[in-house]
Amino acid sequence: MTIDSAPPLRPGLEGVRRYMKPSILTGRTDVVMVNPWLAPVVWEGTFNPVLLDSLYKAQNISIAAAVFAVGKYIMFLKNFLKTAEQHFFVGFKVHIYVFTDQSEKVPQIKMAARRQLVFRDELCQSCFVVTKQNSSFSCRSSRSRFPYERRPESTAYLALGDGDFYYFGRAFGGLLQEVHLLVKTCRSNFEADAKEGIEAACQEESHLNRYMWINKPSKVLSPEYMWQDIHIRPEIQTIRLLEVVKNYTEIRLSV
Repeated sequence: MTIDSAPPLRPGLEGVRRYMKPSILTGRTDVVMVNPWLAPVVWEGTFNPVLLDSLYKAQNISIAAAVFAVGKYIMFLKNFLKTAEQHFFVGFKVHIYVFTDQSEKVPQIKMAARRQLVFRDELCQSCFVVTKQNSSFSCRSSRSRFPYERRPESTAYLALGDGDFYYFGRAFGGLLQEVHLLVKTCRSNFEADAKEGIEAACQEESHLNRYMWINKPSKVLSPEYMWQDIHIRPEIQTIRLLEVVKNYTEIRLSV
């Protein structure tokens, strides 16, 4: 049976059969595509976005994203929401939850059908805050250079020789119950450190890296999903999530 003579696909699966035959002889050889525990590292050119969209849209799944805009970080919210509306899971059922302490400054963004924007007006004192690091840590540096927390007295401690990648706190996700466990554990450890007067080397991000070292993720996003366009490397074929260049000293002093 050929594609042309095959029975019609049920709605949402159009195009599922139309993809190139899988091959181990072609593909990217300039990057690591599978990590040591056999979880895929997601790079441009290693997946078929049309095929994946067809499969998941047929399941009528919902995507929820939590965004924290506190203090002066709210200045970046409008551009984030506008670009998310253009690029983030277009055509899917999406709920974006914005946690903020300045509801009066929340921008008005027109959302497409099946997409919802929900605001929560609270201080979010225990949320994960964006932490500034060099994007090149994720792909080229030796793990001995990663800014892990090296003090044994911290709950974020990673010994020399431990660690896999350096995981950024800017974007992480998964099934609801898994994300909830991650955030709950990291918050508990962060607060335990605070009671002892300890602040980990990279704050919340250090606790995230400790968690990921113990609980290996089932999928790792490449640096394409958090990059700055001021230092593009040859292996970066596309930028999925672009970090805005910020003056962190100015922002943090006023938060």
